[in-house]
Amino acid sequence: MSTPVVFAALSLLLPAALCAQVTTNTLTIGEAGAIGCQGPSDPPALTGGVLASARYTVSYDQATRRMTLTIDNTSAVVGTEATPLLTKAFLNLPAGTVTHAILVSQSAPGQVQPDFEVDLDMEDDGAGCLGDFELELAARGGISGGIANPAATRVGGPVGAAVVGPATFVIEFVGPGAESLNARAISYGWSEAGPRPGVNAGAKFQAGGANAEESGFIGSTSSIPDCATSMWLIGEPRVGTTVTFCRNGQRGCHDCLWVSLFPGPTSVGGITAPIGLPLLLVLSGDVFTQLPLCLPLNIPGDSGLIGLQLYFVLATAQTGSGLGIPTYSFGDVFVVRLR
Repeated sequence: MSTPVVFAALSLLLPAALCAQVTTNTLTIGEAGAIGCQGPSDPPALTGGVLASARYTVSYDQATRRMTLTIDNTSAVVGTEATPLLTKAFLNLPAGTVTHAILVSQSAPGQVQPDFEVDLDMEDDGAGCLGDFELELAARGGISGGIANPAATRVGGPVGAAVVGPATFVIEFVGPGAESLNARAISYGWSEAGPRPGVNAGAKFQAGGANAEESGFIGSTSSIPDCATSMWLIGEPRVGTTVTFCRNGQRGCHDCLWVSLFPGPTSVGGITAPIGLPLLLVLSGDVFTQLPLCLPLNIPGDSGLIGLQLYFVLATAQTGSGLGIPTYSFGDVFVVRLR
């Protein structure tokens, strides 16, 4: 089936609202293969060669349109040196999905509670060589109020001012695509306009090293499983209107969109698909170069489609077996209910 025919068929099947889902994904900052702005070391380091790292856990609830972001400062504790503080966190949001971000709550297990502010879609968000991000969380007090590794024996800044992590932030999104966001769509966007290749997330670290003076910007690891695929809708999907369907993936990957009327998982011929078989549609995509790949979907005014539930997944072909049979990795299942 040709691509135009498949897209035409797909447009007939998507007058949908997402079934409310909670998805979770994790990103690592500063491990081997990550990008830093202070030199060519691997893993990247702050000034003075000080190592810094973090883990972001992203959870998104479509019913409330709220993201829960947990930030763990995992920077190495080295002798009597000050372990760096994380003072800014950067994430990407799919373009056109969110117009407002509201910081609902922020908390940490220690006595000192985080006092961060959220900035959305800033043209210059201060991420150094990592480029521009859609979302920034920044400690209002900078070093005084940065997130510390709970294992640290020494941190910089005023005594007792650091937030002992992990720190948890709940952010509510408003916008034409907030209803269809998911953890992978948030985690696997790409920063732009930087002198180095785009990254999925970043952090600013400060007050590290022997004199608690070393700092810098470090990004997420560049090697991501499953080619970092994600999907979302922009617009309110009602009959007789048009929405935009987008999919994203790691540069150089080749995806294939599978659509089914049945939930999974299903195992056939050594392949376990997270959605049911047989497949309703199979759409072979292009190699990801310009990201994301979006297309308009015209929704017919047919009330008879209301109530039908569809299951979408992006399949990425991996190295074939010795018999020449391809294997697949899969992204999260994207569920829609026609209304």
